[in-house]
Amino acid sequence: MTIHDSNSDIMSEVPGNILEEILIRLPIQDAVRTSLLSRKWRYAWVKLPQLDFELCIWKGEIYKLPSSLYSCLQLKHLNLRSCMFKPPPGFGGFTRLLSLCLCEVVIADDVLSSLISSCPLLEKLILEISTSLDSLEVVGPNIKSVDCYGHFRSICFTNTSRLEDVGLYSEGIRNDVLLSEGEISSSAVLLDSVPAIESLGLDYSYVKGIAASAVPTRLPTTLNNLKCILLIDFCFGERDEVSVLICLIRSSPNLKEIHIRVFPSDPAAICIGQDFLEMYGWSDVSLNQLRKVDIESVYGTKPEQDFIKFLLAKSPMLETMLIRLNVANVDDKLRVVRELTRFRRASPQAEMEFEC
Repeated sequence: MTIHDSNSDIMSEVPGNILEEILIRLPIQDAVRTSLLSRKWRYAWVKLPQLDFELCIWKGEIYKLPSSLYSCLQLKHLNLRSCMFKPPPGFGGFTRLLSLCLCEVVIADDVLSSLISSCPLLEKLILEISTSLDSLEVVGPNIKSVDCYGHFRSICFTNTSRLEDVGLYSEGIRNDVLLSEGEISSSAVLLDSVPAIESLGLDYSYVKGIAASAVPTRLPTTLNNLKCILLIDFCFGERDEVSVLICLIRSSPNLKEIHIRVFPSDPAAICIGQDFLEMYGWSDVSLNQLRKVDIESVYGTKPEQDFIKFLLAKSPMLETMLIRLNVANVDDKLRVVRELTRFRRASPQAEMEFEC
C-alpha cells in the first residue's frame, strides 16, 4: 500500500502529455475550468494547439464584432453569422486562417476581397450573403474550395492554381422576367484561370452570366481535371444556357459526372422541328469518361429528351443515368419513360433509373 503525503498534489503529478490529451478532448468551457484543479493545470489550457469557441451572440439583429477579434492572428478556422465585419485601420488579415465561412455578414466588396487575399494559407471559403455585391476577387495560392451563395455581379479568380471545387449559386427563385442584364453576373467565372478545377457548380444566374458574352465553341484552357458539373435551375429551352453547357462539356475531356436540376421551358421557345444535335453542334463531342448522370425535375420536353438521347449515344463508359420526372399525369409519365428507354446506348452496362 502506498501512503501519500497529505500535502501531495495528485493532479499535479499527471504527465504533461496526458494532461494535453485530456484537455484536447474537452469542450473549451470545461478545459478552462480545469485551471482550478491545481497550480500545474492553471494555465495548461492556453497552450493547447487548437481552441474551438462556440460563441453565439443572438439578438435577432446584425451585431458588431468586438474589436478584439481582429487581434486573434493565430485563428485557423473562422465561422461568422449575422454580424458586421468592419476591421480597424491597419488590419493585416488572419495569416494562419485555413477556413473562412461568412453567413449573412455585412461586409463591403473591397473589404471582403482584401480579407481573402490577406489570408495566404486559406484553403476553404464559404460565403452566404443575401445582399447583392458588385464584385468579388478571390486571391489565394492555397485555396482549394470556394462556395458562394449570393449574387455577385462580377467574380474573378487570381492566383488560384490549386482551386479544385467551385460552387456559385444565387440562391434566388428563377424568374426570367427579372433576369435583366444588370442583374446577371457579367463575368461570373473565368474558367481559364482555374486550370486545376475538379468540380463546378452553377445556377441559372451564373450560367446566364457566362452566356452574356459570346460563348466560344470551347474554352481557351482545356479543363483536364474537371470531373463533375452541377447545374441548378437549368433551362433546356434557353439556347444560350445550352451553349454554355456544350462549351463546358467540350472543354472537359475527363468529365465523369453530370448533375442537372431542370427549370421548365417556355413551350413557345422550343423549336420542335429542329434537330437538337444539329442546332447545337454536338456531333463532334465525345464523352468517353462519363460514368454518372443525374437529371432532376424532367418534364419530358423534346430538348430534354434530345439531350438524354445524346448522352446515351455518346457515353461508352456510362454506368448509371437517374431521371427524376416532374410529370403529374400517370399516362404521361409512362409515355416519357417508354420514349427514353428506347434510345440507343453506347455503353452496354448503362442502366437507366426513374423516380417519379
